[in-house]
Amino acid sequence: MEMKYTVLENGLDFVLNSINNLTIASEDTTDEYAKKRLIKYSLLHLSSGIELILKSRLLKEHWTYVFADMNKAKKELLVSGNFQSVDNDTLFTRLENLCSIKIKQNDVLTLKNLRNRRNRAEHFDFNESILSVESSIHKSISILIKFLVVNYDVDDFSNDEG
Repeated sequence: MEMKYTVLENGLDFVLNSINNLTIASEDTTDEYAKKRLIKYSLLHLSSGIELILKSRLLKEHWTYVFADMNKAKKELLVSGNFQSVDNDTLFTRLENLCSIKIKQNDVLTLKNLRNRRNRAEHFDFNESILSVESSIHKSISILIKFLVVNYDVDDFSNDEG
């Protein structure tokens, strides 16, 4: 069996996992320790999923746009995945400037806040209220849904993605 995902499929899979963890965490039978872990992984996976979905939109526009340094873009590197991809801040700039996709400033701030939380949760000490993290997750999912509706057609999704 082979594991094969497009960038969009991979992003959507992360988002689905995030939503699944969030759903389980909200069940009355979930103990506090399990809830904290589920929310943490919901945060991590949602942030990764959103980043991949936004990058997939750059990729849809032109494959060089996903490279941190577009001057070093080579098809072989893209296929191998052996390159530095665009950072989060540049990602939003390229979506606007190269793809004519304007994301509201409040939404960009919400998604950057999610990314900052994810970085702290993955790399540093993390101490935030569960409600605050859940709120950030819910807002980010809402923004992502709007982004998908406006910037993708049904034909962009394979049978596995739809």
